[in-house]
Amino acid sequence: MVRRWWMGLAACAVAGCGSGAEDASSSRERITESPRARVAELAGETATFETVAIEPFAGSPFTNDVVRLRDVPEDVKPDASGCYCFAETDARFAYAHTYVHATRALRSYNARLAEIGLAPVKDVPISLVKANAGMPTTGSLGERNGTVFVEVTTSSPVVDTGVLVHEIGHIIHRKIAGSDAGTSSIPLGITELAPNLLAALELRITRFAEYAWMDAAIDLTRELHCPDRILRDADLFQSQIDAPRFAAAFPVWVGALREELQTHPEQYQAPDEYSNSALVVGPMLATAPACGYAALQRVALEALHDVRTSGTMGALSQRLVAHARTECPAGADALEERLRARGVL
Repeated sequence: MVRRWWMGLAACAVAGCGSGAEDASSSRERITESPRARVAELAGETATFETVAIEPFAGSPFTNDVVRLRDVPEDVKPDASGCYCFAETDARFAYAHTYVHATRALRSYNARLAEIGLAPVKDVPISLVKANAGMPTTGSLGERNGTVFVEVTTSSPVVDTGVLVHEIGHIIHRKIAGSDAGTSSIPLGITELAPNLLAALELRITRFAEYAWMDAAIDLTRELHCPDRILRDADLFQSQIDAPRFAAAFPVWVGALREELQTHPEQYQAPDEYSNSALVVGPMLATAPACGYAALQRVALEALHDVRTSGTMGALSQRLVAHARTECPAGADALEERLRARGVL
């Protein structure tokens, strides 16, 4: 789950960005009052770098009631003006950037959960792990002593917000569907569709390429249809190998994929759930102009709550249409037509 919108780098707009901060206690005092940070903001398939206000910390740095960054290095401190203003090449950039985007996504979905009468998601632990050069961003859920946490492995301080919000989507799905939401083995099920859908709606993307790969623009927008035109794991890997920008950015990963396909092709013939979630995510995104993203977020959450862990794409699609008739009557017929055209209804 590791594709990032290709990001051009912008010049720092505030004084002191990229320089180390002095560890003044008064500085740390002020940052708990009104912290600011330099982060990357996604806009379509590009990003700009901006200095934004961030939520005050609750106790430890980069912690509030919904997010808790783990193992933050001691040298991630604000400058004299109270800003976490680091250059995008500085490893310290990752922490405030992750804190801002994780908090934003969880606040947004907690608002939608409250609107449909479900409990909020609280205290999500997030770990950042350094990846080797030549490797794309990856995300996963871990569990330690009964606590589930998000782990993002990245070679870039500009942590991939798509991967991050996708993993948060897993946490939300587990919350509303039960702790076993990540264990379904149903072919073309919803284990990866759910976080792809939740992340796509939260990030307000306008089209669905292959949401699992955010580090380069790999175009998998071909017309999929269930069950005759779906993508296998091998198709996804070959698309990465054939994408010039992706291959140039991640030669180590692409070399490993090429060797795997040549050596063990039989292991990669199963349907790829990440890619094939476009069968449902695509129609939902196409309906956003008529319904609005907030309404479709409620639709998605209600439908995922209905189908729980036993859901298939077909069962989820039925519930999406049913809830759309309540949340967005003007777009429900079009959504149903689009899902039927993809063969999931």
